[in-house]
Amino acid sequence: MNATGLKLAKSNYTRQHRRSGAVLVAVLTCTFVSMALITVAFSSSLSARRQCQWELQRQQAAYLIQAGKLRVAEQFQLDPSYGGEVWDVTSAFASYDLARIDIRPMPTTETTSRQYSIVAQLGYANAPERTVQITRMFLFPDRNHP
Repeated sequence: MNATGLKLAKSNYTRQHRRSGAVLVAVLTCTFVSMALITVAFSSSLSARRQCQWELQRQQAAYLIQAGKLRVAEQFQLDPSYGGEVWDVTSAFASYDLARIDIRPMPTTETTSRQYSIVAQLGYANAPERTVQITRMFLFPDRNHP
């Protein structure tokens, strides 16, 4: 091989290695960008899932409030001196270990009705930050007063 051929072979060899280095940088850049996008999408998906679970739990706690309200109406009609109760409904929920309705009479200035506080708790006994608690007050007319 003469000197010109050696020079030509060396320049082709150097050009190929520079190209393969550029391809490597491009591949690594694309991999990094795609991993960043996947991480953001996964994080966003988890956040949306948690939000949906929280909203479902809040809706179920609101249903517990309605059940408590119906319970007070029924019990108050049977016994005007109904003093409230703590109603454990955990067995109705497979995914929570705490489901409770706390019904308490509250003092009121009204003589023709009684006021009750209804507290619904739904969630996990060992994780209070993941437990929903809703409190509502209701007036129930006394059937003895027209």
